[in-house]
Amino acid sequence: MKSNGSVVCERGVPALASVAPWADWSAKAVAAVDDHSHPDRWTVEIRLPLESIGPHPELFSINFGRFLPRLGEYSSWSGARRYLYSPASLGNMRLPVN
Repeated sequence: MKSNGSVVCERGVPALASVAPWADWSAKAVAAVDDHSHPDRWTVEIRLPLESIGPHPELFSINFGRFLPRLGEYSSWSGARRYLYSPASLGNMRLPVN
């Protein structure tokens, strides 16, 4: 998600095809950005339709990452500081089973 509200969705890691295949992801995600409440940061709320995830167990591992090239800054939903794609860095999410 970009600070201007643009949504970019991908699955996998482009530089690491051996870890997971990479592809654009038409997740139909929608973002709402608040960049006015605090002058030194912005927040985003993301709506992601469950059907875009596909079949899944009730508890599964996932991560949502963001990279700000201008500052070389990574951030992730799971709190991983590096290697957002590593199984050890993924967060757990509990969702209703399809």
